[in-house]
Amino acid sequence: MFIFFSKENYTLDRPLFLCLLRQSTTFDYNSKNDNPIEVWYKIKGDKTKKIRKGLKEDVELANNPKEEPLWYPTSKMFENSRINVNKDQKVSDLFTKRALVGLSLLLDEISKIEDPLIKSVFELTLTGTLSQASKLVFVIRNRKKNEGSESKADVGSWVIGYWVPEEHFEINV
Repeated sequence: MFIFFSKENYTLDRPLFLCLLRQSTTFDYNSKNDNPIEVWYKIKGDKTKKIRKGLKEDVELANNPKEEPLWYPTSKMFENSRINVNKDQKVSDLFTKRALVGLSLLLDEISKIEDPLIKSVFELTLTGTLSQASKLVFVIRNRKKNEGSESKADVGSWVIGYWVPEEHFEINV
């Protein structure tokens, strides 16, 4: 599912982008305050991870996806400071707009599966991916193993509760 980018709206380095669009296999985003600051990707046939800076087009498309999300939960969570749930915080607040679109489209396709066993397997798989597609995966900077080199972002994990860090990774749906 490739929702974040749009061929029509990409202006910088368009030939490279179109090449990447046809050949890329994965995209992950390092975001700060929901604005992509880095895009990590791989090209088919090349195991090397590539990293580029987030562009203004990335920010625009992250905040205004080309597609509207279908159904997703908008229910409020119970306020609880022990697990970092604030007053009036909703389940949907744990995801970027872009992720909500991708996840809602995926859920819609899963809902159309007629075989109940296969459908439940896909529902379980989707549930397992939610944490990685959320804002809950923090960025680790200045790891000891990188000491002395340029500050580099590494994928962290997520912590107990619903802490949404300022800088987080989002794995593409």
